Amino acid sequence: MFEGFIAERIWAWGCLSIGLLRLLALAINGTFAQTWYGHWSPHVRGSLAFVSCYIWTAISIDMFSLEISTLGLLVYPGLLVLEIINVKEAWRDAGEVDRSTADAAI
Repeated sequence: MFEGFIAERIWAWGCLSIGLLRLLALAINGTFAQTWYGHWSPHVRGSLAFVSCYIWTAISIDMFSLEISTLGLLVYPGLLVLEIINVKEAWRDAGEVDRSTADAAI
């Protein structure tokens, strides 16, 4: 999978790195929400979820390019849809944080 585009090892490290960064952003968002860096956590979550959409899109396209029918034809596009919803919700949270910060400054 993805052999001609980028080496599998790079895909693996990229996916692992994005996943770990997303977990870190969630931990900061939930645990340290009242600190100066907690304000940026929804922005980071939205950005990393957007990057994850690329990964799910690439995997979905690869599944559709196979000449066999697999469960991946349903699973990976479904994960892509869920990730798109996650992007929308994360940026909605970021907007709320920005609005509350702007309202507090007035």
